[in-house]
Amino acid sequence: MVRVEGREYGPVDTEELLEWKAEGRLIPANEVRRAEDDRWFPAGELPEIFGEQLSAEPPDLIVRRRSWPEVIRETLRIYRAGFWRFMFFGLLTAVPMYVFQSAFPKIPLPDLTSGAAATMPKVTLPPICYIMVVLLLFVWPVSTAAFQYVADDILH
Repeated sequence: MVRVEGREYGPVDTEELLEWKAEGRLIPANEVRRAEDDRWFPAGELPEIFGEQLSAEPPDLIVRRRSWPEVIRETLRIYRAGFWRFMFFGLLTAVPMYVFQSAFPKIPLPDLTSGAAATMPKVTLPPICYIMVVLLLFVWPVSTAAFQYVADDILH
């Protein structure tokens, strides 16, 4: 018996299961059970159906190192293809950071030449600084993830 998305099919014999596997209709994650049993288990545990996949060695992975000119060419291609999307997601963090820095009050440096204990002047931040820091903390992960999604979209 085979169960796929809550629907049961069968009973079928091993030859039929091998045909379903060849057609792509049976995958190791599908649940199966013997007609006389009540216990369902993954089809990948059937050695007569998926045994050769379990014993097969993983393929050798060939990794080709790229030269610096290749890396630069590929980087420029990706940025050209997604420039406006990259610009938008870059501005998500750049604008709050700019507003925060421009609204931050100027703090004078203490005079350390006199040898006396330096006293720092008390600084009060305007509310916009707090708002921009909180906004920046929220949009930074979004911007970072968006850069990765755009690059992946362009790559594929």
